[in-house]
Amino acid sequence: MIDHTLFARRIADPRSFLRELRKAEAVFALGGTVTTWWGGPSLDREAFRRTYRDTIDALITRRGGTPTHWRKLDDAYQTEQMRDCRAIRDTQQRRVRLYYLGTPELRRRFGHLRSSHQED
Repeated sequence: MIDHTLFARRIADPRSFLRELRKAEAVFALGGTVTTWWGGPSLDREAFRRTYRDTIDALITRRGGTPTHWRKLDDAYQTEQMRDCRAIRDTQQRRVRLYYLGTPELRRRFGHLRSSHQED
């Protein structure tokens, strides 16, 4: 049994991670299983790698910092895009004039559908 008690803390050091991984590979070469924590389930090679991969992913995510704020995921942008989409659909289905598109992407793509207030 390899003692992996609190292995999420110990894995932070790359040398200890490699040391534990080599110990586990030696056990797997002999046909054995390992446990990651006291009283935990016995893991074969695939389950052990899955557990370590999940742990590494969690550590990277935790240390990655705050997620970036993307303009297109903002609620106001999404609302404006929904309104533009509805207005474009109305021009095609209900033959309604379109005077304003709020999002630059839709303005660039569907700008030819816009009408001016001077037209009668």
